[in-house]
Amino acid sequence: MWAFLKGLLTPRRIPADRRPLDELGDYGSVIDYGKAVSGDLRLIPEGEALDALKSDYQEMISSGLFEEEPSPFEVLMSQCHAIELEANR
Repeated sequence: MWAFLKGLLTPRRIPADRRPLDELGDYGSVIDYGKAVSGDLRLIPEGEALDALKSDYQEMISSGLFEEEPSPFEVLMSQCHAIELEANR
């Protein structure tokens, strides 16, 4: 997955026009694409949103969504943090 995401985040894939392209994301949140390509990408939510994500992930595991044993939530978030750091360099 990291190789896939890393390939998407190379400079040649960033639009030349870097004006903020705010759009409404899932659940009504605002996505500022300008920040996402300028070193402010955030993949890990905070507070209640993080709690909801963790709960949803546990529900996905409980329902048998994964064919193989998935990574623990904390490991997944650690991997997302590593992607944030790399993308924001």
